[in-house]
Amino acid sequence: VYFVTKADFDKNLDLFNCQNGTLNLKDFEFTPHNADDLLNSGSYLGRYVKGGEMETGCGDFSGNHNRRIKVRLEYMYEKQDMDEYFRTMEEMANQLKRESDFESVKAVHDYLINNYDYDEQYKNYLDYEGYLNGTMVCQGYCMAAFLLLAEMDIPVRIVTGSSQDYQADANHAWNVVKVDGQWYNMDVTWDDKGGKKRPDYTFFLKSDTEFYKHTREGWYDYDRDMAIVSYP
Repeated sequence: VYFVTKADFDKNLDLFNCQNGTLNLKDFEFTPHNADDLLNSGSYLGRYVKGGEMETGCGDFSGNHNRRIKVRLEYMYEKQDMDEYFRTMEEMANQLKRESDFESVKAVHDYLINNYDYDEQYKNYLDYEGYLNGTMVCQGYCMAAFLLLAEMDIPVRIVTGSSQDYQADANHAWNVVKVDGQWYNMDVTWDDKGGKKRPDYTFFLKSDTEFYKHTREGWYDYDRDMAIVSYP
């Protein structure tokens, strides 16, 4: 439960549309997305939210506040199950960590491709579901990549948008990751060819111009042109 004055609430109401940053209700400060901040991920945990509600009320509250905001979130899985999963992924990140960021990113890329399959039934959308069942869609791949790389303290983001795959236009998700001071696109899903052809590196550490048929959602204005070149 956070308390804000009605004047601040009315003045900053538009900030509740927070897709371009984070609103801290404790001090009511809005922080724009910072690509170097690992927690500004394109909302990793937000994808686990099953539902939620926000309640506002007026009154005389502590700290000379007259407006109260209650936010309640319901997650899809039990905390103890997710905590166990996070511990497992932390251990895996420690095993995959290499001396250089490039080798670490490549190890994560290859690990996911070699240990997971694309979910042709479109049932497993989250990385935890992929962990349980061995298959997941693009969102699961990029969430797992984010989690492992974040555990290594390698700057990484989840990006959503659309892609024209080899058959048709489709909603899609992938990563941007920072290696040696430069951001690159990485699509683990499309590099998972299955069978004997994996892993592939067609979509590994690519520039925007060499990232075949990927288009970010329009509100990614804050990181336009962040992947200027492909990795040498």
